[in-house]
Amino acid sequence: MATNFEARDLIDLDKYPLDKLDSPEGEALITRCRLEMSGTNSCVLRGFIKQSLRPVLADEAATLASKAFFYEKFGLNCYRTADDARYPLEHPRRRFYDVKEGVVAYDQFPLDSLLRKLYNWQPLAEFLARVFEKPALYPFEDQFQGLNLMVIKENEEEVGMGWHFDENEFTITIMMQPPESGGEFEYVPDIRSAWDENYRAVADVLEGQRERVLQEPPEFGMLALFRGGFSLHRVAPVKGETPRIQCIATFEKQPGMKASAESSMNIYGPRVRAILERQSGK
Repeated sequence: MATNFEARDLIDLDKYPLDKLDSPEGEALITRCRLEMSGTNSCVLRGFIKQSLRPVLADEAATLASKAFFYEKFGLNCYRTADDARYPLEHPRRRFYDVKEGVVAYDQFPLDSLLRKLYNWQPLAEFLARVFEKPALYPFEDQFQGLNLMVIKENEEEVGMGWHFDENEFTITIMMQPPESGGEFEYVPDIRSAWDENYRAVADVLEGQRERVLQEPPEFGMLALFRGGFSLHRVAPVKGETPRIQCIATFEKQPGMKASAESSMNIYGPRVRAILERQSGK
């Protein structure tokens, strides 16, 4: 079924003319996205994927999600650092939580996958490069980490993806399946800076204060662009039987980039460990 469509068929090109970026409409889209990014480090393009293709993509996403490797990460703080006794116990660097989520690696996407086709569609990379003001961006040529699905289910502990800062410069996601409720993307733009960690404000958010928290409800087909290095963010707990399924696309500033074997083993578990050990001759 997926082979009946090409990447350009997935996108509402009347609303988001990625195929005509040098046109007045294309330039206006880039300007709009840059302005939103400069204001909140976030830009959400709702209806990016055509609603008419929801059944096809939902089926693809559900099939892929059934292959997800689910893991639990224990004792994470929002900085992804180890415990540091130099700080008091109530300090943000010593506030830890657990994560439960599933992940589908790039090698599990069939060659005729619509999401794979979209990821490798050159106009998408060109659009993202212009929005993020880079000379060029390229799909991450790692066999596992280039394109992923993240699956978050309801759980008794109400664990979603806890508050954190990103190490990468930007994140690109497409919502494939919203949950019945919950699963909102929540963030606090520029809560810290390169010269000020602003620990008091971070602690306030971790303690439940909501005054500065912005929220994006999940919606099928929305493309979300985000800079998370200075903006504290999380996925709120998912509610209901329907899991939250989100596609995560990684682009690099240089072609041919790949991840370390160790990081892939840590993310994807025994299946990928066995593949990499086989490839290395161990």
